[in-house]
Amino acid sequence: MKLFLGIDGGQTSIKSVLANQRGRILGTGSGGPAVHFRDEATRHQVRESLSRAIQEALRQAGLSVTQEIESAFLGVSGVNGPESPAGTIYRDMIQEEFKARKICVDLDARIALAGAIPSRVGVIVIAGTGSIAFGMNERGESARVGGWGYLL
Repeated sequence: MKLFLGIDGGQTSIKSVLANQRGRILGTGSGGPAVHFRDEATRHQVRESLSRAIQEALRQAGLSVTQEIESAFLGVSGVNGPESPAGTIYRDMIQEEFKARKICVDLDARIALAGAIPSRVGVIVIAGTGSIAFGMNERGESARVGGWGYLL
């Protein structure tokens, strides 16, 4: 059975969902915030929060934390693309603790758009602990504005 992991990492909490290849949800989890990396202490806090969210989803599914995951997608606030410094740190955290064949990390607004608008053509606004507006057109070009905390 192939497993797929989705992570929504915000400044308030991290949510995880584990599904099989048919899209059936097998388990969910949650952890503390995905705070921006300021120092080693915050990096450790994020690692603990992320690990807790993933382990909880695996346990709910009746699986071991050593279970291989086919693909993981993380949408995290403060990440400015898959190859950004924060994106690389998150990808490394997953690789160090869990067995995942493929890992992609991008900004949380991208997963919000995909969840809200199946065609992924449109605009979304996130107004939570932080704020961002993100949109994509028919050609796949995207734009964003925000990232100044709670200010819109």
